[in-house]
Amino acid sequence: MMLLVLCPIILEELVYALEKGGPCSAEHLRKRNFVDALKRQLHAQVLGKQHSAGGTESAAVVTFVKICKAATYINNKDSNNVLFVMVQSVIVLHQIYEYTSVLRWLREILILRNAFLLHHKDNAYLGSNIPMAKHAHTKLEIVFFIYLWSIDPEAVKIAMSCFALFAYEADIRFGFDEAAVLTILPNYNIYMELSTASTTLVTTGRNALQKKILSLLRRIEYATPGNKQAWYDTFVSQQHLAKFLAVYPKRVDDLGSAGSTASSPSVSASETSGFVGGGYAKFGKRRAGVHSSEHDIEDVFHEWANMTGFLCALGSVWLPIKNRPGQHGIPADTRRTSMEPVSSDLHYCPVTQFVGDCLKYLVCQNEKFGVQIQRHIQDLLGHELNPLCYPILFDQIKIQVDKFFDANGQVICSEQNTQFIDNVIVIMRSVFEMKAQQAAQNSLEGPTTTTGSSNTLVVPGNNTGSSASVVGGSSSDPNSSSAAGSGRGGPQQVNENPLANVIILEQLVLNIVRYARHLDTSVGAVTIRIRVCQLVESMMKRRDDLSFRQEIKFRNKLVEYLTDWIMGNSHQFNQVHALGQSAAGVGVGSGVNVTTSQLVVDQYQHLTRELDQASMEAVASLLHSLPLQPEESDRGDLMEAKSQLFLKYFTLFMNLLNDCGDDLNDDQSSLSEHHQANNERGTSNLISQTQQQQQQQQQQQSQLINQLQQKQQSLRNSTIVAMSNLLAANIESGLMRSIALGYHRDPQTRAAFMEVLTQILQQGTEFDTLAETVLADRFERLVELVTMIGDKGELPIAMALANVVSPQYMDELARVFVTIFDAKHLLHQLLLNMFAKEVEMADCYQTILRGNGLPTKIMSFCFKLYGSHYLYNLFAPILAKMFIADLRSYEVDPSRIEQHEQLDENRKNLRLLTHDVFQAIGESASQFPLQLRILCSCLYQVVQQRFPQHPLQAGFSKQNNPVFYYIARRFKVNEMNCDLLIYHVLLTLKPFQAKPFELVVDFTHTCTDNRFKTDYLSKWFICMPDCFYYNLQACYIYNCNSWVREYTKYHDRILSTIKGSRKLIFLDHISRLNDFIEFDQQKLPGHTLSLEEDLKVFNNALKLSHKDTKVAIKVGPQAIQVTSSEKTKVLGQSVLLNDVYYASEIEEVCLVDDNQFTLTIANETGPLSFIHND
Repeated sequence: MMLLVLCPIILEELVYALEKGGPCSAEHLRKRNFVDALKRQLHAQVLGKQHSAGGTESAAVVTFVKICKAATYINNKDSNNVLFVMVQSVIVLHQIYEYTSVLRWLREILILRNAFLLHHKDNAYLGSNIPMAKHAHTKLEIVFFIYLWSIDPEAVKIAMSCFALFAYEADIRFGFDEAAVLTILPNYNIYMELSTASTTLVTTGRNALQKKILSLLRRIEYATPGNKQAWYDTFVSQQHLAKFLAVYPKRVDDLGSAGSTASSPSVSASETSGFVGGGYAKFGKRRAGVHSSEHDIEDVFHEWANMTGFLCALGSVWLPIKNRPGQHGIPADTRRTSMEPVSSDLHYCPVTQFVGDCLKYLVCQNEKFGVQIQRHIQDLLGHELNPLCYPILFDQIKIQVDKFFDANGQVICSEQNTQFIDNVIVIMRSVFEMKAQQAAQNSLEGPTTTTGSSNTLVVPGNNTGSSASVVGGSSSDPNSSSAAGSGRGGPQQVNENPLANVIILEQLVLNIVRYARHLDTSVGAVTIRIRVCQLVESMMKRRDDLSFRQEIKFRNKLVEYLTDWIMGNSHQFNQVHALGQSAAGVGVGSGVNVTTSQLVVDQYQHLTRELDQASMEAVASLLHSLPLQPEESDRGDLMEAKSQLFLKYFTLFMNLLNDCGDDLNDDQSSLSEHHQANNERGTSNLISQTQQQQQQQQQQQSQLINQLQQKQQSLRNSTIVAMSNLLAANIESGLMRSIALGYHRDPQTRAAFMEVLTQILQQGTEFDTLAETVLADRFERLVELVTMIGDKGELPIAMALANVVSPQYMDELARVFVTIFDAKHLLHQLLLNMFAKEVEMADCYQTILRGNGLPTKIMSFCFKLYGSHYLYNLFAPILAKMFIADLRSYEVDPSRIEQHEQLDENRKNLRLLTHDVFQAIGESASQFPLQLRILCSCLYQVVQQRFPQHPLQAGFSKQNNPVFYYIARRFKVNEMNCDLLIYHVLLTLKPFQAKPFELVVDFTHTCTDNRFKTDYLSKWFICMPDCFYYNLQACYIYNCNSWVREYTKYHDRILSTIKGSRKLIFLDHISRLNDFIEFDQQKLPGHTLSLEEDLKVFNNALKLSHKDTKVAIKVGPQAIQVTSSEKTKVLGQSVLLNDVYYASEIEEVCLVDDNQFTLTIANETGPLSFIHND
C-alpha cells in the first residue's frame, strides 16, 4: 500500500530496486531509502507488539503516519493519488480501535492540504478535473458520511468538522465562480452546517448528536457519487447487523453466510468488508457468544440504530428525482455512477428494499432486542425518514397490509399481523404530525446561524516566514475562501408537500380500519381502535397536503366504519361485565379479592369511553364540509337515502349526548358509594380514622369527579362539533329531519339541538339551499357577482381574484373568466380591464404581455378557443398543397439539401410559399373571428393611451440621444431565459441601430443571482451587431459593487474588448447622472433612488477582512450601504464600490465592543466586521 502513493514511473523503478536489487537513479535514491526504512520500522513495530492486543493496529497507525509523510516527496500533481490511498486506508482502518485518532490525523492533513492550495491559489484549480481527483473527492465524501453513524461521539464530530474542508477547498480552487463550486459541491450549505454543528452543539449525548445530524441529512437536496455510495455501503452493513441482532444469541456463527446482500461492483470484497461498522467488526473478531461481553452487544445494537437513522434521513439521494440536474446544475455523470449496484435500473431503488426490510422488523420477536428494534423502527421511520421517501414508505406498508386479506377480501387475524398493524399506525400518525412537530421544534430552537468564526481553521505559516493564514475566515476575495454564513446559492429548496405523491392512501387506511374492526373484544384491541381513530384525525388535519382519488366516497366510508364503534360496544361491555361477575363469584369462594374483576370491568369501561372520544373527534374531522353519499346508486331514491343516512348519524350523536349526562351522574353516584363502602370496610378494620386521612380521601374523590367531568365535557363538545359539521354540510337533507328535536319534550335534548343550530349559524351556513333549484341559483348568483361592473367600468371582483389566485391556477381562472364573460357578452369589458392593468405595470411597450400573468393566459386562451377554426381554414389548403400535390423542396440549409436539388431554386420556392401565406392572411381579414377583433382592439386602445407619442419613450440625454436602461437586479439567472432576453434587447434596439443612443446600467444590489453565465456572456458579444457598439455613445454605470468587480475580474478575457473604453462612465453618486441626462428625463427605478433618501453617513470606518478597507457606512430606512473610500480598478478604470444590504437581509447585528460591530447578512459567506470611533 505504501508504494501506491507514488507515481507509476517512480513506482516501477523503486519496485525493481527494492525487490530485484536493481539500480536506482540518484534523484529517487532518497525515496528508496525512505521506503526501506519504513519497512524496517514497520517490521519492528509488529515484532515488538505481536504479543499485545493492539500490535497490528498500532503498526497500521504508524504506517498511516508514514504514508502522510511520504506525501512530501511527491509532486503537487500526484497529491490526489496520495489522498486517494490515505482515504482508502481510513476506510479499512475503521475496524481498529484507534480509528478516531486516524480520522483526526486525516483532518489535519486536509487542513495542511488546503493551506498548500491557498498558498498556490493561482494554480489551485489545476488537476481538479482529472479522474483521480474526482475519485479521491468521492472517497473523502464516503469516509466522512460513514463516520457520521459511528458510536464514538468524538469520531462523529471530527467527521462533521471535515465537511467544511470540502467547502474551503472548493472555494480555494474555484474562487469566484460560484457555479463551478456548486457543480462539484452541490450540497455546500448543508456541509457547512454539519461542520458548524460539530462545534456549536452543546451536548455530549449520542442521541442528541445523532438527532442533529439526521435533521441536516434530511435537508440534503442533491445526489452525489459520494453520498450515494456511502448510503449503499451503510445499507450493506446495516443488513448484516440487523440479521445478527434478529437471531442473537442463536446461530451467530451463521451470520457471514446468512442471506444475500448485494455488494457494489466497483468496490472489492476486502473494501466492502471494511465498510461494516466498527462495533460489528470488533464483535466479529470474537463473536463466539461465550467470549463476548454484553457491552459489545449493546454497541452493536446502538451502531445498528445509528445506521438505520442514517439510511432513513439520507435515503432521498437514491430516488430517481435526485439524479436529475438540480437548481445549480449537477454534472450529468452524477446521474449514473459506476458505483451503483449492477441490478439497479429505472424500476429498482435500494431505498425500497431498505424500507421494506425495516417494516418486517416491526414484528421482530428476538428475546433480547425484539422490543427495542420495534421501537427504534417506529421512531426512525416516523420521525427521521426523509420526506421524499414517504411514497415508498406508504407503498411498502400497503404491500404488507394487503397480505392480511385473503383472495376473497376476508381479514386474516393473527397476533403477528395485529402487532404489525399497531406499529404502522404509530408510524403513519407520526408522519402526518411531523409538520406540526417540526414547526414547534423550530420555534423552540430558533433560527440556526452559521458564523465564520465557528469554522475557522488556523494553518501554520510556511517556511517563507509568512504569517498564519486563516482557512474559512470571512473575506471579500472569493479566491481566498468562503466561510459558512448562509452558504452559497441561497437556501436549498425542499419539496414542501411530499405527501401529495402518496396515491394509495385511501385503500391503505380503509384496510387498516377494516382489520381493526375484525379484532376481538380485548383491551388491546380497543386500544388499537383508539389509535386508528387518532390516525384518521391526524390524516384529516393534513387534508390539504394529501392526494385523494375519491375523497367524498373515502370519507363517507370512514364515517360509516368509525360510527360503528360509538356506543357500539355495549354488548361487548356486557360480555366483559358478565365475565367479571363470574370471576367475582369464583373469587369469593376461592379467597380471591372481589375487587379484581371490578377493576377489569372499570378498565374496559374507561377504554370504551376513550374510544367514544377518539371516534367522535375523528368523525367530526371527517364530517367537515362532507356531503353524505349513500351506497345506493338509484338516482330516484338518492335524496331519501341521504336523508335516512343523516337521520342515522344524527340520532346516534343525540343518544351519545344523552348518555354523557347519564354517565356523569352514574359515575358520581358510584364513586360516592364506592367511597362509602371503603369507609365502612375501613371502620370494621380500624376502630378510628384520623381526620387527615378523611380529608385526603375527599380530595381524591373530588379529583376523580373533576377528571370524569372534564372527559365527559370533552366528549360532549366533540359530539356537538360532529353534529354541527353534519348538519352544515347537509342542510338540504338534514334540517327537516332534525328540526323536530327543537320541540322535544326532554329539555336536555332541546338544549343540545339548539346548541348545534347556533353553531352552524355562527359558521355562516345559509338555508337558501333548501330550494329545488338551489344548484342553478348558486352558480347564477356567483356569475353575477364575478361579472359585476362598477360605476367607472371596473371589475372589482374579477380583478381581486386576479390578484390573489396562485400561479398554478391561472390557466383555469383564465378559462373560467373568458367563458362566463363571453356568455354574458362582457368579454370586451374583461379584456379592457386586464390589458389596462398589464400596460400600467409595464415600463415600455416591449415588456407588455411578456410575463406569465393572467392577461397573457387570457389572451392565449382566447386565441386557442376562437382562433383554432380560423387557423385551420387558413392554412389547411396551403399545407395540403405542400405535402400532397407539391413536390417542390423548400430546404435552404446547404448542409441538408439533396444532391439533385438546387439551393437557388429552393430559395425561390420558399419565397413563393411565404408570399402565398401572407396573401392568404391578408385575404382572410373578413374571416377573422369577432372575439379576436375585440381583443386586438382593446389591446390597441390601452397601449395607445399609455404610449401615445412613441412606442418607446424612456427619456433622452442632453445630447438628444435616446437612453436605454438595464436594471441588473431584475434578471434572475434561474428564472429567466437569457436567449429570450438577448432577443428582446435586439428587438428593442433594432429601430435605433443606425442612430446614436446611450445606456444606463444600474448595478444596485446586483449579486450572483443576477449574473450571466460564461457562455451567455460570450453570446452577448457574438449576437450584438457592430453597429450597436459603434452607435453606443456612452454607458453610465451606477452603484458598481464588490461582486461586479470580482465578476469582471473572473471574465477578464471575455470583457477585454471593452476594458478601458472611454464610453464607460462610472457614476460615484446619482447626482453625477445630471451632468449627462436632465433630471426630468431620468428613468431609474424609484427603489434605486430611494436609497439616497434620509441617510446617516459614518465616514472613516474600517471594514475588517484579510485586507482592512476604509469605507463610509450609510444607514437609511431601507438599507445599509458600505462605500469604499479608496478607488479600485474595474474594467481598467478607478471606481468607488458601493455594496447595498437591504434591511430584510440583515439577520443579526452584534456589538463586539464600543467601536466594533458585526453584521450577519443572508446569502453572504460570513459576517461583516466594522470598526468606527462613533
